[in-house]
This record gives sequence, structure tokens and C-alpha cells, in this order.
Amino acid sequence: MTTTAFDTQFAAAVERLRAGSLAEAETLCRDLLRGAPDEPRLLHLLGTICHSRGEAGQAIDLVSRAVAANPNYAEAHFNLGAMLATAERLEEAAVHFQRAAALKPENVEAHARAAAALMNLERREEAEAAYRRVLALRPDYVSALVDLSTLTLARGEAAEAIELARRAVALAPELPEAHVKLGRALKELQFYDEALVHYRRALELDPDVPEVENFLAVALMEIGHLDEAEAFCRRAVARDPEDGRPHSVLAIIEQAQGEPEAALASYRRALALRPDNAQYARNLGAAVIALPGHSERERFVEQRRLGHIFDARAGTFGPPGNDRDPERRLRIGWLSSDLRGHPVGRNLHLLFLHWDRSRFEHHFYAEVTRPDAITQWFRTHADGWHFAPAFDDAALAERIRADGIDVMLYLAGHFDTNRPEIAAWRPAPVQISFHEPATSGLASMDYLVSDRCLSPRGGEERYTERPLRLPSYYLHGPIDDGPPVSPLPLQANGRITFGSYNNPTKTNPQVLACWAEVLRRVPESRLVLKYKNRYVAPKVRARIQAAFERQGVDPGRVETRGETEDLLVHLENYARIDIALDTFPFTGSTTTFEALWMGVPVVTLPGPNMVSRWSASMLHALKLDTLIARTPEEYVAIAARLAADPAYLQELRSTLRPRLAASPLCDGRLRARQLERLFRATWRRWCKESG
Repeated sequence: MTTTAFDTQFAAAVERLRAGSLAEAETLCRDLLRGAPDEPRLLHLLGTICHSRGEAGQAIDLVSRAVAANPNYAEAHFNLGAMLATAERLEEAAVHFQRAAALKPENVEAHARAAAALMNLERREEAEAAYRRVLALRPDYVSALVDLSTLTLARGEAAEAIELARRAVALAPELPEAHVKLGRALKELQFYDEALVHYRRALELDPDVPEVENFLAVALMEIGHLDEAEAFCRRAVARDPEDGRPHSVLAIIEQAQGEPEAALASYRRALALRPDNAQYARNLGAAVIALPGHSERERFVEQRRLGHIFDARAGTFGPPGNDRDPERRLRIGWLSSDLRGHPVGRNLHLLFLHWDRSRFEHHFYAEVTRPDAITQWFRTHADGWHFAPAFDDAALAERIRADGIDVMLYLAGHFDTNRPEIAAWRPAPVQISFHEPATSGLASMDYLVSDRCLSPRGGEERYTERPLRLPSYYLHGPIDDGPPVSPLPLQANGRITFGSYNNPTKTNPQVLACWAEVLRRVPESRLVLKYKNRYVAPKVRARIQAAFERQGVDPGRVETRGETEDLLVHLENYARIDIALDTFPFTGSTTTFEALWMGVPVVTLPGPNMVSRWSASMLHALKLDTLIARTPEEYVAIAARLAADPAYLQELRSTLRPRLAASPLCDGRLRARQLERLFRATWRRWCKESG
């Protein structure tokens, strides 16, 4: 067949395809194919026809032959990418979209489809670069603005994410997804009211928009609107009972409302639906820690079961190549989501002022999506810094191994977005759990930092790790910019005021019954409860009032406060109370320190596990063991005895702050030396045992 005849018949096939006559177009193509089996245009056209007929496998094969015959055939690369994406072969689709974009850099759709495929593959840096190329070519490309907002938010650039999403909303005000992305970015910077406006607008535009009810519930919960948050969560559960996300959010809300058993059931449901979700497993582990009425054996079995989930998912590395010199300068790694204005971050900051940098270097793997001034301080003072959300588990473990970390610390693994599961990959020779109130449950976690009070020898609590017992554990810098200690409220009020500024998740029925007994034993006394604005949530307030009524105590003697405030105002609120009542079995830590710093004694009831002994550990370090009860009855007696001794209360009010400031609880230099000795001892042990 001559070239002219081929072109004429090929054009006819194209025309028949455009007219919708697929059979005629295919007949013409196959006739031509006999004489030109490797003609790229013909293979591409026939592949397009097959794809239109639903013959995906044959279509992909034909267009693949077309790009093999002509690697510079941009249109064929683009269409092959589209076919592969439809077949969920995203890795291959991304390659062909990228090739199409490289061949025709002005092709906005090729860049956009490449970016979308890369984003779905979680190759975030490449996806972001591709989306920025799209917007350079077409600044009003709405889907690129929406997806780029998601990517910038994921790497902690909330301000840019807001700007991108605002542009998308301005261009497409009727697009629900644009409002959702803007809401998420605004919520990240704690602009809750505006975030809620956009979430609600998204629901108005499309009642079925994915996840928006979950996002609404989380934002409402964080501003203390727990009842409305619960309603949205239950709506999401009813809409799709097989989706684990609303069950997980509902569990968090139920915990916040002080319903631990209901929360535990919701966490279990979420994990049953998504057994591969690490966050659900961590949340369930945290709930189990604080649940009253469970034996330490039962808790350990539960934590170990969760540990098995992480162990089973992890890959393995070969033997580490670290230099086995026991006395050389060590590389210490820190994995944490709390390298920011957070109790863990503030405590760690005090340590980092005193490390011996000649003997240890420090590398951070920061799971921080809302960086602040403390984050920047850590980054400036780090020997190595990596943004952990950019890595999946395997890649992060590989990064730690490649950095040659000798001793790896996993901080607060049960809480926030920390990732203790990385330890299951064994990326470092020595692995330590730090700032944890219980075992990680991981067989690969070697040690747990504790103290002699938190983890007494011969105690009931069980660990997969070997406890490293410091003389005392808790550390907090002096609050130099805090308010002065106030006069004893008793002097102005003529009556004792008890108080607890702990999270209402910790106020279980046993705690409330004990507090009611304290009020009975101390006539005319009052109790002030405050934690952000959680105690004024209708369901929380009703639960607390009902608990006191059941105990025969007028709920009018209990004041539930609900203001949100900064640290200074929060500390000033201690001017309202004479004596702080601790929660149990999940006691205060930062809350206890703050009360003591403001001159307020804390009555505590430790149990058999770490989570129940934080306050006792602090009081023991201050030689205030008389405030540590052994039974609920003794807890009540200690509170009543303090209330009956105004002179002693006044003495404590005036001496607690200097006593605390001079104690090991505020001594960062001492704690840094103690931890460095632990790092060195564990490293020497590994060198000896692995040699």
C-alpha cells in the first residue's frame, strides 16, 4: 500500500472513530495493520478503539507497542498513562505521564496527571514539583491548587496551604473539596471558627463529600463542642459502618467525655476494620493504659498483641555496620512528633542545653506538621534533621540505618502521631522508649527509661523492654515567665477550695466518688474542675453532676470552668485553689508540676503501673511522701488533713516553688549526665554482646 493510500485509509479510520462507529474504525485499522504491523500511529489508534470497547488489556498492549516503536510519541505516552491509571497500575502510569510532559512541556494535562499519579503513590516531593509546573502554566488550575494545598499542609506549611486553598475556593466556590482543604489548613493553624465555616459549606454543597463529617467532629472536639462533635461522628458511622475513621474519631470523643469503656470498644472496631492502621493501634494502646479495673497482666497481653501487629508488618535489615568501638562519639537518634511547644518538646529542650556534644551527636526525625519556634530551635541545634512525614515506615527505617544511628530513642510512642512501630524494623543497634507511660509492646524495643518510683523493682507491671531506672525521671524547666505565687485562697474565701486541672478523660467513676468523699469530709469546701473548655461540654458536665449527686453531694459545690487560655492565664487560675486533687489511675504529670510550681500541694494515689505513678515520682523527689496515699481512704484522709491545717498549707504555698526549682526535677544538667551514662552503658553492652 502506498503512503497516500495508507494515509487516506488511516484518516477514514479516525473519522469513523470520531463518529462513534467503533467496529468500522477497528476493521479499517486491522486491515492497515497487516501491511504495517509496527506503525506507531496505527497501534495507538487501534489501542484507543479497544479501550473504548472496554478491552483494557489489549488496549494497553497495543499502545505500549506504539511507544516502543516511537519513544517520542507524546500523545501515545499520555493515553497509555491514562489507561494504566484506570487499571490502577500507577507506577507505570506516572512514568508515561512524565514522559508525555517532558516531550511536550506546555501540555498542562500531562503535568497534572503525572502529579496526581505521583501523589497517589505518596511520592510527595515529585508530586509537588509537578503541580507547581501545572500552576506555572495555568495559575487557575483548580485541582492542582487543591492537591498542592494537601501536599504543603502535609509537610507543615499550613500558611501556604491556606493561601492555595483560598485561591481554589475563589475560583470554584461551589467545589466542596476546595472548602474541605481550606478547612483542614485553617484548623491546622487553630483558626477553628473559620475552618468550621468551610467544613459546613462543603456539607451544604454535597452532603456526601468524603470525610468532612470526621473533620468537622475533630475541629468541634478541639474547641470543646463535644456533643456536636459526637453527633457528626455518629452520622459518619451510620453512613458507612465499615469505615474505620469515624469509629476512631468517635473513640477520641468518648474518651474526652470520660467514657473509657465506650472509647475502647470504638477503638477496637476501628482497628478491626483497618488492622493495618498504625494510628488506630497506637490509640487503642493508649486507651488500654489508663483503663481502670484491669490487671497488669491483662494490660501487658493487650500491649503485646498490638506490638505483634507492628512486628508482623516490619521488614528486616542485615546486621548493622556500626563501628563497635564502645568509647567513640555516639550518634543518638530522636523520633518524635512533639519537637514543638509540647510538654515533651519543652522537657527535651532543657536536656539539649546541656548535652556533651564532644561525646554525642544528635539526629532528629521530626514527625512535626505544625512547626513553631521550639521546632526551629531543635532544627538549628541538630547534627542531622529529617522531616519524618515525608517517609513511609520502610523509608524512614532505611534513613535511620543509613545515618548510622547507634542509639535510637522513640518518644511518647502511645500518643499524638509518634511512630514507635519504626523500632520493629530494627534500624539501630540500641533502641530506647522514652517519655512513655507503659511498655511499647515491641519485642524490638530494648529499653524503657523510667525511675525507681515509676517502675519499682518487683512491681506488678510488665514490659517487653528492660527498664532503665533513673534516680528520678520527670524534668521541667523553671517557668520563669509565669505569674508569682498567689496568697492562699482560704484566707480570702474562708473555706477550702480543692481543684483538678486534669483532662476529664481521667475522671473515671472511682475518681469522682473519691472526690465526693473529700467534699463530704471537708464541710463547706468547693471543687474547681478545669481543662481547656472540656468540663463545660453538656455531656461531661452532666456526667460529673450526676456522679456527685449519687454520692449525696450537692453538685453546686463543684465548679466546672470552660475558658481557653494561654499558659500565663492557665497558671494564674491556680490562685483559685488551695489543694490539688490528682486523678487515678492516670495521674497528672505536667499538670502536677504546674500545680506545685504555683505553690499548690497535690494529693495522689499511685497504683501498680507507671501511668499511675507520675505524681508520686515527683512528690517523692521533693520529699513530700506524706501527700502520697496508699488507698482511696488514705487519699481522702490526706486531703482532709491538709484542709484542716492552714498553717501548713501556707508554708507549702510559700516554699514549694523554690523547693521545686532546686530539685532534680528542674536540673537539666544533672539529667543530661544521667542519660548520657545510660546511652553509653547500653552501647557498651551491645558492643560486648554483638562482638
